[in-house]
Amino acid sequence: MNGVLLLTESGERIAAKYYRDKQLAETKAQFEFEARVHAKLNEMDVRPSSVESIIFEKYIMVFKVYGDGTRLIVFAPLEENELLVFSVLSAIDETLRWFVEDVNAKKLGSRLRFIMLIIDEVLDDGLVVDNEVNSIVQRLVATPEDSSTTVSTLNTGVRDHTLTGALFSVGEQLMKSLRS
Repeated sequence: MNGVLLLTESGERIAAKYYRDKQLAETKAQFEFEARVHAKLNEMDVRPSSVESIIFEKYIMVFKVYGDGTRLIVFAPLEENELLVFSVLSAIDETLRWFVEDVNAKKLGSRLRFIMLIIDEVLDDGLVVDNEVNSIVQRLVATPEDSSTTVSTLNTGVRDHTLTGALFSVGEQLMKSLRS
C-alpha cells in the first residue's frame, strides 16, 4: 500500500499515512495530492456507505464515504491486487466502526492517535500485517491502560462492550470450528 487517507467532506486531512512513495515524502506534496484526490472524488456521484474503487494518477484507490461526507481512502500501486486494497480498507473501516458507532469527522478529529494505531495494526510500512477485525480489536483492547493510545481515550463505555463482543465472537468461531 502507498497510503491511507481520512479526509473531511471539504478535503481537510483528519489523518494520513504515506508509505514507500518518494514523490509523496514531503508534506507539501502530500497536501497537494490530497487536494487532487478531493477534487476527483467530488466529481463523482458517490452515495454514503458505499465502497468504490478508481484508478487515479498512478494508483488504484478504494474509498468509502461516510454519512457526513468523510472519506476513508486506501491507495496502492496499479499493480496491486484490488481485493487486497479493499480488504485493508474494510479492516480499517470495520475496526473504526467497532469503537465509534457513527463515524464522522467531528468524532474522528479528536481521536487521531487512536486512528493511527488502528492503521498501524493493519499496515506496517505499507505491508499488510493483519486484516482480521477481531484480532485487531483484541490487540487494541489489550493495550495497557497507562498508554496514551488506549481504547480508554475514546471516553465512552465502549471498552467493556468491545471486550464482551470480542469474546463472544471468539466463542462463535470456536463453536463453528468444533461443528466442522
